[in-house]
Amino acid sequence: MHGRARESKGVGENYAASMVKRSSTVGAWTLGVLSSVACGDDVEPNVLPTTTSEGNAAGSTAAATTAAVTTATATTTTAATDGGPVPDVTAGTTAGDPAVMLPATYRFDCLDVIELGDSDGDGQADGNAFQAVLLEDTWMDDIAGLRLNVLLTVQSRDEAGGSAELRVGSGVGSSETDLCVEPSSASEIRSAAFDAEHAQWQPSNAAGVCAEPAAAGGVFGGTYTLSLGPSDTIYIYAEEDDGTALNCVPGGVPGGVPGEAPNAVPLRAIQATITVDGGPDEAIAAGRLTGCLLASEAEDLCSCLGDCQGSAFPPCAGCPDGSVPLSDLLGTIGPTNECTATMGATAYGLTVGFTAHRLGVDEPVLCGG
Repeated sequence: MHGRARESKGVGENYAASMVKRSSTVGAWTLGVLSSVACGDDVEPNVLPTTTSEGNAAGSTAAATTAAVTTATATTTTAATDGGPVPDVTAGTTAGDPAVMLPATYRFDCLDVIELGDSDGDGQADGNAFQAVLLEDTWMDDIAGLRLNVLLTVQSRDEAGGSAELRVGSGVGSSETDLCVEPSSASEIRSAAFDAEHAQWQPSNAAGVCAEPAAAGGVFGGTYTLSLGPSDTIYIYAEEDDGTALNCVPGGVPGGVPGEAPNAVPLRAIQATITVDGGPDEAIAAGRLTGCLLASEAEDLCSCLGDCQGSAFPPCAGCPDGSVPLSDLLGTIGPTNECTATMGATAYGLTVGFTAHRLGVDEPVLCGG
């Protein structure tokens, strides 16, 4: 498995260390500013460096998964974080599987960037660009700070028929107990396959790795497979504590404009496998997800890397100060052949490993609903 020689830490310790690392890295960003960003001396755009490193094939996440594995091996009804108790699901029913009550919603708590575009010009997706490390660290900080809350809801499941219904959305709230789903990110129900007999992934104890192939005879159980086409888009939304969107369509408003793209990162043609633990509450999930980002959409979306701070940047008019076109943040990272062929237009490939834990709320409501 991929990994980096980084010490595994507890969630709180890892978050504090990441913030220190991130703070020290910000100063380097101004030295590595992209030549395409023409700014005055007082402009401090959020940009990624364009140098590369050979050691990022698996991402740099240092989130501890030991607790997740321990939780999975026990018959627990407590969430892996401070999200409150997981509901007693042993009395519920769903088609073909009377032991589990659905819906069930999982929040991603570890994201490991395995591939991000093409760093060496061969057209193949890889994770060697330094931007992949920085993006991963930023995502982990945002997850810990509840700015990024990727939610997967298992709406229903027919174990005998091998099928399931899933939803994907992005949560907004001050704690896991009060998350609501940001409306522009709330997907329609998507059909998925479910194999109750096959465990594909489990949380990893290796430094820098969220998920690893499941061990034979281990505690992890069934696997969901989600396969979306190039016209199907999942939007990932994130915001500051004060409601400032970290991604913005220039000229748009928070939440997006009806008929226009939302203030969120659009991922298309998503392919994902998600394995849940074998306990009666299925409290822990692990998996891998790939998706495509159109180059045209990267050009049309402005983003803040972590915090929206700095000066206004003309191409991002109407967006928070410090916003920079996402295409500029990607820097010298190139498009990938597979996503370009899938989308029929220039596109970047993204692959992440992840773990997630079940929330105490079966299905968060829409914000403002």
